[in-house]
Amino acid sequence: LGKGGFGLVFQGKYKGADVAVKEPHDPEALHEEEALKKSFFREAKNLYRLSHRNVVALVGGIVSDDCGDPCYMMVTELLPQSLQKEMEILQELDGEERCKRQDRLMIELAEGLAYLHSAGIIHKDIKSQNVMVDTSGSPKYIDFGLCKQEQVTTSTASTRLAGTLYWMSPERKRGGAASAKSDVYSLGLLLVYMLTMAKLPEGEE
Repeated sequence: LGKGGFGLVFQGKYKGADVAVKEPHDPEALHEEEALKKSFFREAKNLYRLSHRNVVALVGGIVSDDCGDPCYMMVTELLPQSLQKEMEILQELDGEERCKRQDRLMIELAEGLAYLHSAGIIHKDIKSQNVMVDTSGSPKYIDFGLCKQEQVTTSTASTRLAGTLYWMSPERKRGGAASAKSDVYSLGLLLVYMLTMAKLPEGEE
């Protein structure tokens, strides 16, 4: 289905339902490198305790080295469409219908982010690539590998610039801590992109 910095995403079946299966590029590296392992378990742990219509739902996970080779997989609901594809479809609609559906997407993205922050979660990597759209037309945040507990990230400056530079707030680009405010800044950039469909810098499509 796709690939990202962490690994590959495949379509699978679980109890008769279509699911997305996320597998690291290099299971051996994840097995050996503590930072990658922490990212995997952090994402699984946070998704496990989150439940909202605008956050991807966790189905389960696989962690095993019974056969000698490490196996790490995360299973989530399957989301059929990227936000970018959804926006391209909206451009073909007449003005009133396009505005109505666009407004719904933006409102739900704001509601989803408000929910994350109310749960003490800072996403840290909000961008167009990390939003998918379900069959009902609702947007959902994905990719929680960088997210942090709010009480930790608001009080401690970052020593490593994790995230995607184009979508970062100015204070984060200067090495400052991620916070609810920096998430809101990234959401603001995302909403501007949705309203204007401006061409993103090379590598950010």
